[in-house]
Amino acid sequence: MTLPCLLLILLWDPFNYYLNLLISDQFAIWFLFVPMGFFAGLAFLKGKIRNLILYVALISSVYLLIISSAGTKLAWYNAPIFPLLSILASFAIYRVFLLTVEFKGIDGGLFKKALPVLFMVMVLYPPYQIIIDKVYKPREGSNEIDFYNMSHLLQDVANHKSEIKDCFICYDGYNAHLQYYTNRLNQQGKLVFLKDPNCWS
Repeated sequence: MTLPCLLLILLWDPFNYYLNLLISDQFAIWFLFVPMGFFAGLAFLKGKIRNLILYVALISSVYLLIISSAGTKLAWYNAPIFPLLSILASFAIYRVFLLTVEFKGIDGGLFKKALPVLFMVMVLYPPYQIIIDKVYKPREGSNEIDFYNMSHLLQDVANHKSEIKDCFICYDGYNAHLQYYTNRLNQQGKLVFLKDPNCWS
């Protein structure tokens, strides 16, 4: 009962920030394989591998619960569970792969031998395509546009593509991406300073 209770708590609105992030962006379609891998592990296996599936699912759920209950929420806080969720998702893929290998509906022939290969190509091609697009055609995601708007402006000023007057920039939250450009602008002789509004004096 512990695992279902933890999952229900994670679905509760104040706690679902990281779960939504996993589903909508970080794991996307692959998150569908996580529960499939969990139930496949419980249904088909015994012994050490079944215990591993249970352990990974419990650790992932408890960690999600802990970081979801914290007041500060940053997108990379759930990165430590990516390998654990990948184990669950990959087990679901492995089970389907075994089904294609053991498929009895076709008697011999080239298609039966090619079926597992075709399945793996279908599974592996989309992520490879995404990585290629990300490397060669990088685009900011919807959750990054607002985060990087100010740094794009400062980048243009530092590269002499636009101008701003000497000023303070009030920014509440993580600001390392802005510190780089304010330091660069200071080296160019521009008086542009970064200020946390919570520490204004």
